[in-house]
Amino acid sequence: MFSIPMNVERQVTINKPISSVFDFLADFRNWSSWSPWIRMEPTSKIEVSGAGGSVGHSQSWEGEIVGSGKMTLNEAQKPTRIDIRLEFFKPWSNHATTQFVLSQEGNATVVRWKMMGSLPFFMFFFRNMMNAMIASDYERGLNMLKERLETGKVLSKLEQKGVTQQKGFYFVGIRRSCSEADLSASMAKDFSQLQELVRTGKLDEPQSAVSLYHKVDMVKKTFDYTAALTYASKPAKIPANLEAGNIPDHSALQVDHWGPYRHIGNAWSTAISSVRMKKLKPQKSNPSWERYVSMPGQVADEQIHTQIFAPVNRTSA
Repeated sequence: MFSIPMNVERQVTINKPISSVFDFLADFRNWSSWSPWIRMEPTSKIEVSGAGGSVGHSQSWEGEIVGSGKMTLNEAQKPTRIDIRLEFFKPWSNHATTQFVLSQEGNATVVRWKMMGSLPFFMFFFRNMMNAMIASDYERGLNMLKERLETGKVLSKLEQKGVTQQKGFYFVGIRRSCSEADLSASMAKDFSQLQELVRTGKLDEPQSAVSLYHKVDMVKKTFDYTAALTYASKPAKIPANLEAGNIPDHSALQVDHWGPYRHIGNAWSTAISSVRMKKLKPQKSNPSWERYVSMPGQVADEQIHTQIFAPVNRTSA
């Protein structure tokens, strides 16, 4: 059968010696502490066999969200390369090869994570999206690998709440479009501006702070969003040039995240995958959104609480 090649590569610099990074990666028993997929569904069934770092060492997984599959260590050239064969059984059958290439740079190690695979020809229209999704997974995984090796832990905890009923709210905020690279700085600036409006009395005290995502392009890595404050009803004072509107009562797939915002992609990936794997129907009339239960500076990093909501049709529940 004709197939469409897929190749993804991402890298990160880790402030650890190359030998220790190699040994950690080559033992699949360590993967539960940093894997973006196990982080997504920590209750999935994981089985590891064989000696870490040796040919034939393997890990299999099975879960509702992550599907099922197996990875096997095919070759290990210490301390510079690890080759792994991937087999996917569910939600569809496929296979791929992944490779870690390590190089020493001073006292640090550069880790390059590669994937070489393919999609069936009839799925050619998914190629760009699949590349973007896998690249996002690799970026999140490498960042967690770096944090785990440099600090001993990863500050990202998830709790899946399932489909919940959300009460509607009125919002006032700042709408803009930006790249993924500029998102954090852009949001920080927007919320700082909104807080100043509240402090000076130009906006009423809000119920909470949220971000509404009107459009996200994973391939181009662009975001159309509104950083907003919420109210039970329309505020008496709304400064000019601010976005304002109403979000009605709705059902949403909810995922809660505890940890710094740099790991919020773990929650969004979990929500998106859950909607897809549970065969829920996204509700296009409402944007996906996140609510900030606690903000940076108010609590320790591991206690920063963000709630993710992916609206779905009520019949989906």
